Amino acid sequence: MADPTEKEKEKAAKDKAKAAKAKAKAKPDKAKDEARDAKRESGRRATSALREAIKTALGQDTELAEEMEDAQRRAGGSRSAAAWLHAADALEPVLADAVERRPSFLGRLAYGTAQLVSALATDDAASSGRFTEIAGGDHVGIVFIDVVGFTAYTASNGDEAAVALVKRLEAMVGSICNLHDGEVVKHLGDGFLLAFATAADAVRAALALRDSARKKRAADPSFQQVRIAVHAGRPSVVRDDLIGHDVNLTARLLEFCEPGDVLVTVDAKLLAEKEANSLQFTDAGSVEPRGLTEPITTYRAVSG
Repeated sequence: MADPTEKEKEKAAKDKAKAAKAKAKAKPDKAKDEARDAKRESGRRATSALREAIKTALGQDTELAEEMEDAQRRAGGSRSAAAWLHAADALEPVLADAVERRPSFLGRLAYGTAQLVSALATDDAASSGRFTEIAGGDHVGIVFIDVVGFTAYTASNGDEAAVALVKRLEAMVGSICNLHDGEVVKHLGDGFLLAFATAADAVRAALALRDSARKKRAADPSFQQVRIAVHAGRPSVVRDDLIGHDVNLTARLLEFCEPGDVLVTVDAKLLAEKEANSLQFTDAGSVEPRGLTEPITTYRAVSG
């Protein structure tokens, strides 16, 4: 067999270099895919555990257990009891009704309201669709707001006082959402998941919510302090990428939010500053939310 010519040697070397370059490029892509898959799987496990807690709490309440049975019968019995109880579209209406009438029911679940709302949104295709529509192909501003110490407040003051507080909060959130072209995507008890077309709109609305809550509390101390977290994400063709990670991240951020503050992720801050240079932030440090693999750099929204 004849020895390869210089031209053939040169071509072989180029092919080898090209293959090595492609292999090197594939490594980061593979790592990125693995990290994304790990996030999805972690989100699925957390959602599954929370859903089981909801099912257990609902099943232990005689009145609510009867409601679930009635709802299953109305559905025509087309699914097995186990499958029906596992479905979010079956659990959510019963849970929402129970919490609306008796906010103290939240105390049985050992989960924060924001976590519950996040899990319900993860299982809800309609919520994912609304985020995608609001984003319009770009990023979407995500806001979580809840009441500081709501479970303790309910235990001390009773369901009637808690219901009245939630109604006042609901009116405030709805009004400010309308002013800033936002939408309440999901609501349960004292927890609200909101979406805005831009990060700047989300931050402005969060600041308006903070200021409104402060004024209400100054006039009436029975109005409890709130916590607000802001993040920005991009919808993906894979639903879990947004709902399972970005919404969960925003919900977890509330755990690090001081009463009366607006805590913002670095992603939301950078996007908001590009859209509105009047917004002001201060450094709030790095936090490590439970269930997430990496620390999150945060800022405190000051004014806008």
